[in-house]
Order: sequence, then C-alpha cells, then structure tokens
Amino acid sequence: MYQFQKNTKESTDTTVVYPTSDPAYQELTTHIVNISLFPGFVYKVSPKLGIQSSIGNIFFNNSIIENQSLLYDNHNKTSNYGISLNMDSFYLGLAYYF
Repeated sequence: MYQFQKNTKESTDTTVVYPTSDPAYQELTTHIVNISLFPGFVYKVSPKLGIQSSIGNIFFNNSIIENQSLLYDNHNKTSNYGISLNMDSFYLGLAYYF
C-alpha cells in the first residue's frame, strides 16, 4: 500500500500580519509505504477441498514526512521491519476449489 498526502497552508488575508513561524506558512508532504506478507500453507484433503493455515506476518513500513516553512525545512524518515509470530494472528480456514 502506498499513500501520498500533501497539505499546503497559506494566508491570503493581507490585513493580518502573521509571523513567519505561523502554521499558515507551512507545507506538509507525507509518503507512506506498507508491505506485509502472511506466509501459510494449504493441505489438500481432496482435489476440491483444502485446509488453510497461517501464523504471523513479515512486514516493512517506510514513511517520509517533509515539513517546510519559511523558517526551517524538516525531513523525518522512519523505517520499520520485522516478523510477528504471535497467536493473535493465527488463521485456520477451508478452501473449496471449483
């Protein structure tokens, strides 16, 4: 899954003088990538019936947040990856093949 979001705030009111650190002069850009794999197996009881099972997941998450204003240019990059093998993600099901 990939998400992109860009928010721009600018003041168009010329009668009010905003300080340059005011949020009205900021631009926020966000990029997010999430990848998850759920490994499992299928045991075919018959040619048309199977028992499916999976536990845990393998994941990767990457996010880049850029916050730009007149005073500073801030970039924040975060990456997470790992394996989750807890019983909360245990799955057992049946599959019927036509």
